[in-house]
Order: sequence, then C-alpha cells, then structure tokens
Amino acid sequence: MVRVVVQSREECGSCSLAQFCATTREPSSTLTVVCPIDVSPGDRVEISIDDSLILKVSAIMYGVPLLAFLAGVFGGYGFSLLAGLYGGNAAAAQIGSGFLLLALGVIVSRIMARRLNVTGRVTRLMDKEVGRNL
Repeated sequence: MVRVVVQSREECGSCSLAQFCATTREPSSTLTVVCPIDVSPGDRVEISIDDSLILKVSAIMYGVPLLAFLAGVFGGYGFSLLAGLYGGNAAAAQIGSGFLLLALGVIVSRIMARRLNVTGRVTRLMDKEVGRNL
C-alpha cells in the first residue's frame, strides 16, 4: 500500500463520479492504494479505480431513491385506506408521501455515495517528477 497525492485535471470534470470523488472537491487529495510495483517517494504513477465503484454508486444513486419513492406511495396507499380517504384525497396522500420519501431518499443516497471507500491500484510508473513532495 502506498499513499498517492492525486491532483484533479480537466478530465475529472467529465467523469461520472466527479461529484463523489475527493479529488474534485480539493485541489489535491491523498488516496491510499495497492501498489504491486516498486515505487519511490516522488515518483509519478498511474492509478486505476475499481470498476465496481461505478456500479455501486449507480445502485445507490438510483436504487435508494426509487425504493424510498415506492415505500412512500405504498405507505400513502395504506394510510389512505386506514384514514378512509377516497378519490383525489387518497391519490394526494399517495403522491405526496411518495415524493416526500423520494426527497429523503435522494439525501440519504448522496450521503451514502460520499462515504464509499474508493479503492485504487497503481498500474504503472510514469516519468519522474521534478520536485519530490512526499
């Protein structure tokens, strides 16, 4: 394991994980990554991020709000039956509770996605950096 200082680049803005990545929130951030090759402090290296991270973020960002919305709709349906609501009032209860829990699901999913552990791996050694900062 090595500690790598990652500096954001122009390409980081077009990445689908940009809003969750620590490198886009700070000018330079540090990641601890697996390093199967021999490197020295100050070496420039290329790192790769685990591909399953995109799947995990997608599942969290879309699945959690969807499940929250469905729970709200079905919960609103149950509430409207128990309260004896009919017609437009029953539909309003279902839709309102669905969107209320949808908003809560979006907030929860963003918190969950930001807490994901980004795992990386050094893939190759690049050219030597002039100033050794590590």
